[in-house]
Amino acid sequence: KSLSCQERDYVLPPSPGRRRDGDEVSHKNCQSSDFFNPRKDNWGAHFEIEKGAIFGKTEIGKATVNIFKFNEIDRLIFRNQLADLELYP
Repeated sequence: KSLSCQERDYVLPPSPGRRRDGDEVSHKNCQSSDFFNPRKDNWGAHFEIEKGAIFGKTEIGKATVNIFKFNEIDRLIFRNQLADLELYP
């Protein structure tokens, strides 16, 4: 299982007692999810590829992409180089 968190920034509306209007507040939304298991899960059911980037289609796919950092710039460049050589996907 992994813990996947998404942080979102919100701008608060004006209210009495607050020093400034438009103060920003961060909110984390965390949830537990299983990782992709290549021995039991179907890759195409959980992921899709677009221009070398891998996107999760399900909560399992999204958690796996996030935790293993599939789309860091070095990985994207490498995948695109492999695609140019017709070695990926």
